Amino acid sequence: MANPYFQFKQFTVYQQHAGMKVTTDACLFGALTAEYFAAKLANNTNQISTVLDIGAGTGLLSLMVAQKTASFIDAIEIEASACLDAQQNFASSPFSEKIKLWHADIKEFSFDKKFDFIISNPPFYELDLLSPDKKINAARHDESLTLAVLINKVKSLLTEAGSFAVLLPYNRSNYFIQQSLEADLHLSLQYSIRPTPKHDFFRSMLFFERVQKVSKQIALNIKQDNNDYTAAFIDALKDYYLYL
Repeated sequence: MANPYFQFKQFTVYQQHAGMKVTTDACLFGALTAEYFAAKLANNTNQISTVLDIGAGTGLLSLMVAQKTASFIDAIEIEASACLDAQQNFASSPFSEKIKLWHADIKEFSFDKKFDFIISNPPFYELDLLSPDKKINAARHDESLTLAVLINKVKSLLTEAGSFAVLLPYNRSNYFIQQSLEADLHLSLQYSIRPTPKHDFFRSMLFFERVQKVSKQIALNIKQDNNDYTAAFIDALKDYYLYL
């Protein structure tokens, strides 16, 4: 049984109800995304930015971004049980006043604004076997939110100078990059993630901009061959994980 909560340095993520629990790759994605957004904001200090977290789940990504920026964050989640966790996690965090949770379907919900940053850890195991647990299906399979629909929603909700970050299986990266290009979203940065140097890549963290630029490619290992965390992983998570 998964631990009912995950303790970070500045906040706690309770996960009793959500189908998708806290994972190492999601934590790494949140940390790298917060760093990317914070770097962009450093060049525009006069603006308080707006962030949208699509498929917020427990609220992990919203909380990690909130720790690093002064942004106002809208988090939207379709699954009622996950919203129970997210609501608790936001309310008990130091960032509660700048995060708003919406229990709604992003495909049907209308916001009255556009967003400077959009982040998503979408349901993406489209071709895998379904679980008997409906909550897990909603969290892990894209029958509720296909990648094509996600791209179109991002296109409609992102400001002209906005950025979009998404976590995907590595083998779906090229498809997503191509589909995003057709929506005038241009890849600026790609992290290819593998557990150790001996493993194949299993996740991609993709960052897109409206304006085309030369994209940067970074390969990142979570652990070394001796099972210790790599320096790159520690550097990304040191402000979040308790024991780094």
